[in-house]
Amino acid sequence: MSLWTLGGEITQVIRVRFIPFSLVPEGPERQLVMAALVAREHSQANHSGFTCGAAAESIEGEIFPGCNVERVTFTQTTHGEQNAIDTMVCSGHKLLRRVALVAAPRDRKIIIDRSDMPEKQPTMRDFPSWCGQCLVNVWENSGNDPNVELLSLRSDGILFLTTIGYAYPMAFEIQ
Repeated sequence: MSLWTLGGEITQVIRVRFIPFSLVPEGPERQLVMAALVAREHSQANHSGFTCGAAAESIEGEIFPGCNVERVTFTQTTHGEQNAIDTMVCSGHKLLRRVALVAAPRDRKIIIDRSDMPEKQPTMRDFPSWCGQCLVNVWENSGNDPNVELLSLRSDGILFLTTIGYAYPMAFEIQ
C-alpha cells in the first residue's frame, strides 16, 4: 500500500495574473519592471548567456536594481533577485513590497510595447521564474507577508504577476 493513498489531502491553488506590459499604468509596478529591464543590460552572463535583471521595491517605496553575475564555478554566481535584495538590505531597508524579474538569453530583445494578448494562453512555465534560493531570499525579507508581489516580464511583453505566498506555499515562519 502506498502512503499516497492514506490520510487527507491539501490542494494548493496558485493564483497568477498575466497582462501585456504596455497596459500596466504608470506607477510603482511599471517603474520596478523598467528598473529590472535596465539592470538586465548590466548582467554578466559569460557562461550561460542567460541575462537576468531584477529590481526590489522596499516597503518604503525605494527601488533597488540587481543583475546576475556569473562566476566560472557557478556556485558563487549571484542571482539577479539576490543582488537586488542584498543591495536593498545594504542600503538600510529590510522588508520588501515587490520584486520584478526580466530574464532571457542575451541576444533576445525584450518587447515592452505589446498591447494584445497572445493567441495561446501562457502557462506558468512560459515565464522566467524564481529558483528556490531566490524564493527563500524574497520570503526572508517579506516579514512573513505572503502578499509580497512577484512580477516577471516575458520576452514577448507579457507580464506575469503572483505573490510569494502562492509561489512559495510551504514557507517557514521568520522570527
